[in-house]
Amino acid sequence: MHKLIVVICAVLVSFAGIKANCQELPAVKNRPTIALALGGGGTRGAAHIGVLRVFEREHIPIDYIAGCSMGAVVGGLYSAGLTLDEIESTLLDESLQKAYAPGSLRWRFLIGYCTKFRFMFMDRPYAGLFSGKKFVKFIDKMLPENAKLIENTKIPFCAVCTNLIDGQAYKLCKGDLSQAILASSALPPVVRPVEIDGKLFVDGAVRSNVPTVSARQFNADIVIAVPVDEAIKPVDKEKFTSVRAVANRVTSIVLTVVDAHHIQLADYSVIPDVSNIAVLSKKHEDLIRAIAAGEEAATAALPKIKELIAKKAGEKTAQSPNGQTSIIME
Repeated sequence: MHKLIVVICAVLVSFAGIKANCQELPAVKNRPTIALALGGGGTRGAAHIGVLRVFEREHIPIDYIAGCSMGAVVGGLYSAGLTLDEIESTLLDESLQKAYAPGSLRWRFLIGYCTKFRFMFMDRPYAGLFSGKKFVKFIDKMLPENAKLIENTKIPFCAVCTNLIDGQAYKLCKGDLSQAILASSALPPVVRPVEIDGKLFVDGAVRSNVPTVSARQFNADIVIAVPVDEAIKPVDKEKFTSVRAVANRVTSIVLTVVDAHHIQLADYSVIPDVSNIAVLSKKHEDLIRAIAAGEEAATAALPKIKELIAKKAGEKTAQSPNGQTSIIME
């Protein structure tokens, strides 16, 4: 049901600019700068770990990160200084998932129905099965003390969200990092909308699932998109005998169409093969497969990415008064 709500919202909205609560950052002048646009996709978003691991290994410099939903989770933690092994372990031991949805969805639906009369004489909370409080505490506990705020992260970062009040996409690049990560990944109706500065935020995937627009606003020389959509290929019609299967398929189709627009705004895209991995899959093997898919896709993309960096370096050298540049890359 929650996936269908996301689908309906995605169909109704159009491609608009990203509103921000921060200023654009100047680009580094001695080499081409790189911004990553890490897309949303639930369990599929584990692929971002694999992509970042390859970039680390190959010394590809990452200067800025814009993240949406699961891309905001991985990107936000990585920007704050956590290692990829630390981020991966929270997924594989399911501690992150349990903090996000601490309980059975079926039971929460039942409890919510049975207790709705509690709020007849008091203010009702925003709709959602989980408040997100445990998730915020979990994320905040993981963050280094000097990176609790977005503006203090080691890598400049922004989380992309959707404001229910005006229907616009916003990027959060200052303030509480754990709260921003929750706001970007608050998938309705699983998690309640998050109120920040008078706005009511839900999952950024509704408006900007692959946040290339926000990544562009960092003034980076190169924007690399990492969408984690399922490839739309013909499937057997007998597969669609359950509501979940239909919802998964509709969600994948809509996100693929919507994301195509944003992917075109990138200089290059690393596209992991996350086929047959459900957005909210709880299977351990799906997480492993998504991470491996990210590594495989990033490895295959290395020649093109290095070629692009060299090209941009040449352009910056031509524009530089002293004609010098340096590339931090093996």
